[in-house]
Amino acid sequence: MTSTIPLEQVCTGTALGLAVHDLLTDTRVADGLDVQARPARGGRTTPAFTTRSGAYAFRGLDGMRSVELPGPGDPGTPPVPRDFDVSIVDLKGRFVATVLRVPVPTQGLVTHHVLGLPGGSVPPEDLPIYLFSAPTRTFPAHLAVVRAQLVDGEDGPAAFARLTVLLDPDGPAERRHSGVADATGAVVVAFPFPRFTGVAGPPGSLPPAGTHGVPTAERTWPARVLVHHDPAVLLRPADLPAPTLDTVLAQRPARLQATATGPALEFLDVAVPYGSELVLRTSEDPRSRLLVAAP
Repeated sequence: MTSTIPLEQVCTGTALGLAVHDLLTDTRVADGLDVQARPARGGRTTPAFTTRSGAYAFRGLDGMRSVELPGPGDPGTPPVPRDFDVSIVDLKGRFVATVLRVPVPTQGLVTHHVLGLPGGSVPPEDLPIYLFSAPTRTFPAHLAVVRAQLVDGEDGPAAFARLTVLLDPDGPAERRHSGVADATGAVVVAFPFPRFTGVAGPPGSLPPAGTHGVPTAERTWPARVLVHHDPAVLLRPADLPAPTLDTVLAQRPARLQATATGPALEFLDVAVPYGSELVLRTSEDPRSRLLVAAP
């Protein structure tokens, strides 16, 4: 019986890895994405590869050789962190292009905490990177869909503005759903329909066909719409498809035009219908756009 003695042992590591989730379904997206990284100050672009778990990792990042290939018996001395811009483009048209500015090397997968993003009611270190639905995405019939073509009255399309739909805005069951516009200002927000609730009728009356006394096709839910649009804070690296996500989420509230000649408003109160998409528009606008104004 013979035994083999390894003559050389090579250990490799990864300086940057991330997993991306669909904001609508909270499931990991592991197919159809073109993910690339390059130093924020310029340098070589490196494509990601997909791991068995559906995450995206990088090998051969510019300036990260000491992390990826430490010397024998040496865990390696991490270099001074460098900012990399990671671009995520969906080749299937499901998601809006996203750019992340990430300090590299990272420990574990990139989270909201690594990017300095807020986590809301969830600790940011537990939140993965979410992708927002693109207006070209197809949605099943059991979801509510709110669309808009956002236009800045002075600067053209309100590119990469954020639209938020608050369901039951003045009640105890408030829920928040958001979407980000693409480069043309088109935005979509999709979410599950709220629960049906009963509507009281006259004593002894027979409710019409439908759920809890209201025909299903006639059901609506109160909602409030807000738009965050602040081009002055957007940081868009050269030759990349979108501003960095942290600046997209840092935009301040914009003013909305319910009518073309009326006053600018902080929000719009609308009704989300069952069974059909809600298209937000400024009344009297000939092109059915929603006019917004940056702060």
